[in-house]
Order: sequence, then C-alpha cells, then structure tokens
Amino acid sequence: ICEHHTTGPKCDRCAPGYYGDATRGTPEDCKPCACPLTIPSNQFSPSCQLDDPKNPFGNYVCTQCPVGYTGDHCE
Repeated sequence: ICEHHTTGPKCDRCAPGYYGDATRGTPEDCKPCACPLTIPSNQFSPSCQLDDPKNPFGNYVCTQCPVGYTGDHCE
C-alpha cells in the first residue's frame, strides 16, 4: 500500500490531487493541489501537475479547471 499521497505499482507517482516528485520517499514529496485553495469549497480542479517535471520544487498548474475558471490555479 502506498503512503504519503503516492500511487502506482511502485508508489513512484503522486496521487490525483497532489504534485511533486514521489520517488524521493519522504512524507513531503507530494503536496496538495490548491486550485485555487485546498479547502473543498474552493477547490475547482481534481488534479494538477508540475509545470516543469524536471523541477519537483517548482510551480504547478491545475489541469481540469471548470468553465469560467482560468489561470494556473483556476482563479
């Protein structure tokens, strides 16, 4: 069973709703997507991804903003 919001056969990817580099194996590797906030009433995208996959500490973009919400974080 995967821990720390990871998924996949080897737990080497962040689970939906999280972003980061799951291959490091620490609890802080996968952070929650804030699209634009992490509270359920203000969370408009169920998924996000790093804008630069080579930089796990960089910014992320929300990938499923609903109609009427735009920008990197569904503002």
